Amino acid sequence: MQLRINLVFLVVVACVLAACGGGTSSSTSTRISKSSTSHVAKGKLSDEILKAQSMVPRRSLKELPFEFSWDLELPAPVHISWVDKAIPDTLFLQTKKRQIHAIDIKSGHTKWVSRSLPKLMELPPNVVREELPGRKKGEIILDDRLYVISDSILFCIDAVYGQVIWRFVLPFEPSTGPYATGSGKGLRVFMGDWQGHLRVVTYHEEKMNPYVLWQWNLRGAAMADPVGTGGLVYIGNDRGVLQCFDHDRELNWEFKIGNTMRGEPIHRGRSLYFGSTDNVFHVINRLSGQVMGQLYLDAPIERSPFTFSFDPKRIYLWTSGNKEKHQGLYAVDSFPDKIPYKDTVDEMFDLEVERLKVAWFVPGLRSVVASTKKHLFATYGGGDSVVYAINRKTGKAEWAWDVAVDLGQTSKKAFQFCQYVDYTGQNQSIITYDMNGKLVAYKMFGQYSTR
Repeated sequence: MQLRINLVFLVVVACVLAACGGGTSSSTSTRISKSSTSHVAKGKLSDEILKAQSMVPRRSLKELPFEFSWDLELPAPVHISWVDKAIPDTLFLQTKKRQIHAIDIKSGHTKWVSRSLPKLMELPPNVVREELPGRKKGEIILDDRLYVISDSILFCIDAVYGQVIWRFVLPFEPSTGPYATGSGKGLRVFMGDWQGHLRVVTYHEEKMNPYVLWQWNLRGAAMADPVGTGGLVYIGNDRGVLQCFDHDRELNWEFKIGNTMRGEPIHRGRSLYFGSTDNVFHVINRLSGQVMGQLYLDAPIERSPFTFSFDPKRIYLWTSGNKEKHQGLYAVDSFPDKIPYKDTVDEMFDLEVERLKVAWFVPGLRSVVASTKKHLFATYGGGDSVVYAINRKTGKAEWAWDVAVDLGQTSKKAFQFCQYVDYTGQNQSIITYDMNGKLVAYKMFGQYSTR
């Protein structure tokens, strides 16, 4: 059986390398990471990147199909901001007063403000939307909840009204943010801890008491947040092992990555996508843990990849590392395929693989601040106030817009973007904030000229 698995692995790697034209690409903080503002790497850009920036046509707001949408004065500066694909029309942020604000992205209306948490958040939050049966036949009730950790206390917050439903002082030091799934007796909140365990919390509704339901020794601290779908949860550790659990303490499979996984995996269909610090992008079958494809790049992959619902064959990857020319954003195309394969006992079967090909690479990019079906709006980080319109097909920067100029900002260092990946492509808004906590949003109202 082990021989068969090794042979399968070799066939898949050979297939992927053939599709990519070789083993390399064909193209030349704080702990919070889930598209949060605080995760952008900072540093001086190379002369080569600065030269490329200077060649991009500059435009002002009056030349673009963006218009002022709304502004909002917050009572304190912003600590972090995020948008979750479970509720993609809501901007969440925590201010330096430790309160969480929920803001409607289209109107700028404040939906609610939470009470102050014990400390500023250092771990990624998790937003969950559960569909529950209503009283009437066929009626569906949406139950939206926000799970956050502050000062090693897990808070369950009503994401519609902002009220704390319950809180739990964790009997361990969490190393990841929470991943919650289910409701009622089926609620499970997964977290990793610094002692190398997976901890799962649930809530007893009758006794109104949260507690640790079960735990598992991962034999290594989890550095990437757990994620899940379809009754399965995936978590990696600093030993370079990714493990798959069901909701009730059954280990389904484990996969040896080879090095640390710091960005949480993402899933699409039966595929699970993730990178590692040894420069490898992995695709595995999320049900079996079997290798489906691998792509070897020139730099570590320390952040989670991202996708869009309207583009089922494209995956975007962030790379980091010491060499700036290898840091940036990759666009990778994925092509599902099946290969006839004969195992050691002459049994024929179809080997499911994904062929991976680099579509383009833009060195130096460090964050996405908005998107449409045609463009990614990206920045080079480090306090840069210029947004670059990256064509999704070509990776070319078609124009650049210095938002601080139109805002009249005198100090660009005091200016930041709310970074988020709009999974549905419906928001089409660029949201900024300054050092005093003033938010300004711009909304797209037309299509772009590519001249």
